[in-house]
Amino acid sequence: YLQDNRDALDPREIIIQVRAHDSVWIRSNLNKDMERSLYVSALASTPSLNLNDFMNREAFNIMLQANFVNDHDRTKVLGAIGKMRLDNSVKLEDDGVTQKVSSSAGVVLVKEETIPNPVLLAPYRTFSEVEQPTSSFVLRVNNHGEVGLFEADGGAWKSKAMQSIKDYLDSHLNGEKTGEEKRYSIIA
Repeated sequence: YLQDNRDALDPREIIIQVRAHDSVWIRSNLNKDMERSLYVSALASTPSLNLNDFMNREAFNIMLQANFVNDHDRTKVLGAIGKMRLDNSVKLEDDGVTQKVSSSAGVVLVKEETIPNPVLLAPYRTFSEVEQPTSSFVLRVNNHGEVGLFEADGGAWKSKAMQSIKDYLDSHLNGEKTGEEKRYSIIA
């Protein structure tokens, strides 16, 4: 919209506001009533994530492969969860930070797997044009064999995402210009 500028807007009369990790507004400067007009709003289209709750292992596996960047600890998490097999019982050793899940593969073989914690993952939670922010999660397995990812960064990923959006817009709209040379004002 801004690069084509079909409405012939003066870049000096525009404020680009990164409102959230998934929202950007293009607004006018203040008018005589100290109000701003909204020209365009953009919302990121992101997948639904089932975080901070337990789910069955199959649904968890699909969510992790479909909705997370293939980077960081994703392969470790998939490997640990993929080796888990449930019979009528699950043996859990839990020290509050790491868990050991004893799972049997048939009658003879029992495999013990350490669940890593915390894990660094990058879910798709912002605009696809920018790098998805990495954040810490606590991976847990309950006594029913259900798996859950629990956010462990206090929401810091939202600030990272907003800064990435601002940097992306600045790079694509202002290029190498600095200070007074910049065409567009971008706030986050």
